[in-house]
Amino acid sequence: MAKLKYYVLTNKNLIALKRHCSPLWSNIPKEDLFVIINTLNEEFSDKAEEYLKDEGIEYCITESDGTPSTGKNSFLDKFLESDNEYAVLIDGDDWLTPHGVWVYNYIANLDEVPDVVCLKNQFSLWPKTVTHDWEADSNTIPCKGLRFFKNGNWQTALTGQHIVNARNNGIKSKLFKNKAQAYIMYPKKMEDLHAEWSRINYYYIDDSETHSRVVFMSKKAAEYRFDGEHKVGEDTIQYLELKDAAIRGEINMVSLDESIPTYVYDQRVSGVAVGSTWEKSGKGFMGWLQPLVEKYLLMESEGLLHTEELPEIEIEYPIGYVPFVHDLVDWREYIY
Repeated sequence: MAKLKYYVLTNKNLIALKRHCSPLWSNIPKEDLFVIINTLNEEFSDKAEEYLKDEGIEYCITESDGTPSTGKNSFLDKFLESDNEYAVLIDGDDWLTPHGVWVYNYIANLDEVPDVVCLKNQFSLWPKTVTHDWEADSNTIPCKGLRFFKNGNWQTALTGQHIVNARNNGIKSKLFKNKAQAYIMYPKKMEDLHAEWSRINYYYIDDSETHSRVVFMSKKAAEYRFDGEHKVGEDTIQYLELKDAAIRGEINMVSLDESIPTYVYDQRVSGVAVGSTWEKSGKGFMGWLQPLVEKYLLMESEGLLHTEELPEIEIEYPIGYVPFVHDLVDWREYIY
């Protein structure tokens, strides 16, 4: 058996952390789980450590500066120094479905195991009402399922109309007190900037995604670090670097279609991207998007971005296999 470990990176929500080995949720065997506590919140760190000790789950506490890249790089360090051959990385606020646990165990035991598995056609949960309480029980927040760009949203994104619509809708819904406040978050120059960001995503990632999440990786792939200069988008930069390495034949990278979800991206409690966007009354959006687009354009000019599609891995299910996916919402409604 290949040595596969499931690494959970947590920084704020104890209720979400408890889902990973729960039989009602991911049902990851405790012996296959490793939790990395990377947080500036000492109270949360103490509570998480107490819970993990009581449950007999392996864990460590790593130094945090509050950025996702530092936490994710600490995961890479722990994985590389371990005797595990492969790793699955799970954001602590998200979760794997039991079907996903089966799929990644299957992949890790193939005769030819890929170095990287990234996701396309991803399934996410979005709140019907917004909460900014990071300690909230997200399991109880009413939600809806979503797969990005199912209904042709690229047309609005690639032309800058997405920002125009967001500005107008924000004013109409009274998300902003007045038009001036709306233009702080969505200034006119954001229209072209967001359109350029969308172009990079559309041509170099996937026409059904703005980001193809890397979930499964080998130690060879773990040598590619997360860019600490970017508070948001550090994972997309790593994805693009991995794809460049794959196109050049240095690693074996495949995509996994998420029509049956293996990974649930839970957006019911605000994360770093949303928090960063609202910093300085909304100026934070431009604050992270502009340097990210500049980084993308630099990579493009250096020939590091590729339009080629990654090969899609095919999973051979045993006769009679029935995928177990937590029916928080009926994900089948969102297959396309």
